[in-house]
Amino acid sequence: MKYALFLIVFLLSACGGSGVPTAVPTPTSTPQEKAWYACTAFIDRQLGLSFLDAQDYTPSGVTTSGSDQYTVEVFYADQGDTYRCELSRHANGDWQLLSLEVK
Repeated sequence: MKYALFLIVFLLSACGGSGVPTAVPTPTSTPQEKAWYACTAFIDRQLGLSFLDAQDYTPSGVTTSGSDQYTVEVFYADQGDTYRCELSRHANGDWQLLSLEVK
C-alpha cells in the first residue's frame, strides 16, 4: 500500500506537480464559421437533414455578401447535393435565413 501511494505521488509530481489539469484555450469562431453553422442549423430545421451529414466547415464555402450578410454553400454527401444559404446576422447575434436552395 505504501509503495502504491509513493508511486502515485511520484507520478503526479513528474506530470506537473499539482495533478490538476490546466485550462485548454478555446478557439474563437470567425463570423464566417458562425454563418456556416447557422446555415446547417437552418437546413436541419427546414429540411430535416442533420448537420452531422454536412461536410466539415471550410472557409472557401462562405463568402461575405455585404455588411453582416453571408452566402454559405454546404455539401451533404448522403444526398449528393450542395445547399446554398443566404444569411443575415443581426446586431444581437441572431441569424436570419434570407433564402435556401439546392444548387
